[in-house]
Amino acid sequence: MNILLERFERKVKVQRYLKDALEGDYSDALNDYHARRRPRPCGITIHPATGCLYKCLYCYVPDMGFKNFKPYPLTGLKLALALVSNPYIAPGPNGSFAAFGSVTEPLLKPIRGKTLEYLDNIARFLNLSCQISTKEYVSRELALELKKVERGLSILVTIVTIDRSDQLEPAAPSPFQRFESISNLSSEGLHTVLFLRPAIPGVSEREAHRIVSTALDRGAKGVIIGSLRVTSGIADRLKIAGVSIHVDRSRLRKRSQTPVGIDVKNRIMKIARELNARIYPSACSANVDAHGEACTACSYGPCGDLDRMPDVDCSDVDEFLEEIGFNGRCLNVDDRNIVLGVSRGKEMLDWIRYFIEATTRRRVSIHRVG
Repeated sequence: MNILLERFERKVKVQRYLKDALEGDYSDALNDYHARRRPRPCGITIHPATGCLYKCLYCYVPDMGFKNFKPYPLTGLKLALALVSNPYIAPGPNGSFAAFGSVTEPLLKPIRGKTLEYLDNIARFLNLSCQISTKEYVSRELALELKKVERGLSILVTIVTIDRSDQLEPAAPSPFQRFESISNLSSEGLHTVLFLRPAIPGVSEREAHRIVSTALDRGAKGVIIGSLRVTSGIADRLKIAGVSIHVDRSRLRKRSQTPVGIDVKNRIMKIARELNARIYPSACSANVDAHGEACTACSYGPCGDLDRMPDVDCSDVDEFLEEIGFNGRCLNVDDRNIVLGVSRGKEMLDWIRYFIEATTRRRVSIHRVG
């Protein structure tokens, strides 16, 4: 079976089905940002709301323009239609990744039902590999609800400090509640990972041993460690809280994020290794592991069980390119890469590359020919 053609044809069928189900009331879905946005490295980010009620001092969301909390207007069916209409998105399994938590806390009580609705419709119509990052307290009951809508769901629980959480995360559930979340999620069999991001200089590294060891004791599968990224606003808020960030202030902008403390990340990784913790190189790596999949499409890989890589050969790629009317050809396919030949002067459409990479989980490179 040609996996590329099968996934592309399924997109068309699902899009037609959802349009019929919505009885013509779907223009807002087709015009929505989810219907045209290029995925980030962690996958297509899903927004059950914009803005957050927790107001953590190190958070970039207010500086992106999302100062107020606002539930997202699309229903679950419309969100599914928006996603399946996005040319970049490849249905799963072994398709595109989907990530909840980039511009809001997806398990906040006012939008928890919407997040569950979105997860359910994504599972029903697209079968994407989904991941949630959260600071919310997750009870056993909520963990069971999450498992019911997406059995392979990847959960990242953010804990970056214990001692200074009252200052830096004044409105969020306590770290101790989040450790309990790890226990509850793990007890329900959900793949749960400690999200130690952002690693705050002078704070997270001092507490890293305690944070990582406690998370592992509570059932975390491993840890993701990420550097702090600051805007001018984040630097100002942290300075007021007594956190000194060594960065050239002239480089900082209101919305652009500047990474700081790469050495802090490296020191925390050393501590995690000493604790025999599994260190995931990226959020999507944990998502791959949670779903029992494999991926070699980026520099963080290979990730997962490579015996589960999708089968594909050059004839599959050529047949797909012919079906969509693109005049290119496959030059080579191996376990990790696909090389496409494209005529000089002809633009390689961005979505084609992304769709092939997501479906085959291989990196696609372009060679100019002819």
